[in-house]
Amino acid sequence: MIKRRINVLIVDDEPAIRDSLSRILDQKGCITMAVRGGKEALDVLPAFSPDVVILDLIMPGMDGYEVCRRLRLSIPNVKVVYFTAKVEVGGVNESSIGPDALIEKPASSDRIFSCIQKLMLGDSKSCIA
Repeated sequence: MIKRRINVLIVDDEPAIRDSLSRILDQKGCITMAVRGGKEALDVLPAFSPDVVILDLIMPGMDGYEVCRRLRLSIPNVKVVYFTAKVEVGGVNESSIGPDALIEKPASSDRIFSCIQKLMLGDSKSCIA
């Protein structure tokens, strides 16, 4: 069981998804910060050091793939979860700088939190769809 609070950065251009994920994870004891795009995500890194980033792929401006690449350069050990309706498992498995996990939208709150817990314990394989 994880003893300390997990810092989770939520990056999604849909306000309802950001709000829902924040509410779910806050109730589970996580510390969350939600932003609407890639540039904002990268801008908050100095002030908010995430353990996990939940990242939409399809966003205006900088897409999730580019955000993930830049996150890996800034914080190599951060856990990245692609949270998307666009599932491309091949891209997830082939990319050396890709995500640690993939959750397909929509997903239950239990699935989302379980995946985060598993990532923090070093088990990413069970979180890829």
